[in-house]
Amino acid sequence: MSIKKTIFALLFPLTLLEGLNKGVFAQNRTVDSLSALIKRDKEDTNKVKHLNALGAELMYQDPDTSILLSKQALAISIKKDDKKFIANSNSKLGIYYWLKGEYANSLEAHFKALEIRLKLKDKKGLSDSYCGIGLVYADQGDYFNALEYYSKALKISEELGDKKNISVNLSNIGSIYKNQGNYPKALYNYLSAIKIGEESGHISSVEVSISNIGLIYTDLGDYPKALKYLNDALKIDKETENKIRIANNLTNIGAIYFNKKEYTEATKYYLEALKINEETGNINGTALTMSNIGNVYSNQKKYERALEYFKSAFKINEEAGNKHGMASRLGDLAMVYFAQKKQQEAENHYLKALEISEKIGALGLQQDYHYQLSSLYNDNREYKKSFEHYKTYNVLKDSLFNEAKSKEFTQHEMKYEFEKKETVIRSEQDKKDALAATEQRKQKSILALACCVLILAFVFTVIIFRTLRITRKQKQIIEIKKKETEEQKDIIEEKNNDILDSIRYAKRIQVALLPTEKYIDRNLKKLNIDKQ
Repeated sequence: MSIKKTIFALLFPLTLLEGLNKGVFAQNRTVDSLSALIKRDKEDTNKVKHLNALGAELMYQDPDTSILLSKQALAISIKKDDKKFIANSNSKLGIYYWLKGEYANSLEAHFKALEIRLKLKDKKGLSDSYCGIGLVYADQGDYFNALEYYSKALKISEELGDKKNISVNLSNIGSIYKNQGNYPKALYNYLSAIKIGEESGHISSVEVSISNIGLIYTDLGDYPKALKYLNDALKIDKETENKIRIANNLTNIGAIYFNKKEYTEATKYYLEALKINEETGNINGTALTMSNIGNVYSNQKKYERALEYFKSAFKINEEAGNKHGMASRLGDLAMVYFAQKKQQEAENHYLKALEISEKIGALGLQQDYHYQLSSLYNDNREYKKSFEHYKTYNVLKDSLFNEAKSKEFTQHEMKYEFEKKETVIRSEQDKKDALAATEQRKQKSILALACCVLILAFVFTVIIFRTLRITRKQKQIIEIKKKETEEQKDIIEEKNNDILDSIRYAKRIQVALLPTEKYIDRNLKKLNIDKQ
């Protein structure tokens, strides 16, 4: 914390430090929820999961708290003898120590996780461990070991078909080649990472690769292209709210304006980056930004002020074990001493910087320091030493920028642009084919529907026709029966009439033969009178 306070004091008054202290412990809903769960959890795997989840949530704003949480998770895992959770907790610790720049502790934790995962044959876990170890070595400037572990991680990711981690590891490998000055290989890996990252939707590796391509163009002095790539990367960072990456790219953009001698614009970007780096606790980012501000003062010939920044930055890198950073800061200090005509101090710092650069295989830094030493010895009239360093500088320069590699560099970019256009054309053709297929399916559906309608119409027609025919036949039968009934009725009526006629005839005969009641009554009355 004393280093951080020193850094803050150089640029800002206590107001920023007070604001930072308030901001560091700000908690969102997820943090509150996880904290509540941890309080209620028993000492079991659920608590381990919640502790590690909370640590991951806080790692960028408060890595110290993340470390404490992972240590608690590790203690419970050891007590339960759960090998998988022991490995996971150690892996988390490795990440948090790496974020703080505590590389020795980070490697120790990562290797503990790696040992367990090897026994468990946990391929996904092994890939994560190899990648984590590679990140530590890369930050230290140990590019040989970093490349070895990144390559192991890449191999497992390819075996698993894990496109996300394939993209990540390709981007990491590209960064190693870039730091070693092997730009064609760096570009090839970055472009491959972008392609696979876009296919898998892994935006983070795409952003990192785009940013690093911007840095390659910065090294080559093509600032318009560099700014294009870096601004594209910054746009992604802001959309994803990745503060550490935002700070990195602000620093990278500031460096371009510095190279263009636009110091006010450069300082504006550096100060913005420094503020974010301090807020997120990004120690190495802070050291780099401090060094860049020192370069601004150095170019303005404010040497004492520049030395303050460079020394503070070197101290941060030294405590973090960042060899690449140490070599760079020693070179910065040597540059100021050389400008102040302090030849011996400049020589000592350049030689120390060159020694570290050679150990870690940083060809770009070696090239710079051989050139600077050649100039220094030339000023001191030590022409033999000057010539030897200049020869070495030229060899390194040729190895980095010879014509064949420049062609290879251009070919890789052209290939990427061609493949990108080809992908767009293929995508458009795929869309057309898809639309055509959809239209074809639609036409088939319409045709099938029409056929169904026709079939149904035919069926209904047949049914109606049959119904009409049956109805007509039934009507005919009814008509026939009705006719027959009417004929029977006529016959019956005729017979009834005949019978009635016969009855009437018989009655007439009867009436004709029998005397009437009046006749009988009259005759009876007549007989009675006669008797009297």
